[in-house]
Amino acid sequence: KWFTSGVVAPGSYRIASGGSVIHHAAERPSQPPAWTDAGADGEPAEAGHGDAAGTRASNGAGVGDGYEAYFVWPVSAIQCYPGQVINTFRWVPLAVDRTLLIREWWFDTADLTEAQSRLVSDDWENTVAEDFGIVESVQRGVASRGYTPGPLIEDPSGVCGVHSENSVRHLQDLARASLDGAV
Repeated sequence: KWFTSGVVAPGSYRIASGGSVIHHAAERPSQPPAWTDAGADGEPAEAGHGDAAGTRASNGAGVGDGYEAYFVWPVSAIQCYPGQVINTFRWVPLAVDRTLLIREWWFDTADLTEAQSRLVSDDWENTVAEDFGIVESVQRGVASRGYTPGPLIEDPSGVCGVHSENSVRHLQDLARASLDGAV
């Protein structure tokens, strides 16, 4: 809930798959996140700072105001948060049931503000912790004798919200293609 109440506007969240990439995009919430330098009106506190040297998008928002994420097959991702904050993920398989997550944050300064430090800890303690719980629960279910695969919920347009499983199908297709002839 932290992610959908403070990082993105949930209704704007869209996911699209193509090639070796799954792309997530969303607008920022109406109130700019605390770690950005935007004021309450959404405008940068200082002209030219925190908005790609004053560049404005066609909708009036500063470049870097939205959320974008790119999962790149097979084991990496880049997330671009509002306010030009970036983090990267790499998943390192250790065993059939263990994976090491390497996560790094990238800011435009070495000296983080209190709000930027809080972003890192809040994201880990909330969004990542929630994701881990979901993944662990799904893995237990898939490993159980009671699991039977069923149909996926897919949006035929290919661009979908969070309730569609198009990206699951895309990952399955990428995995099958990478194993072609090996199974």
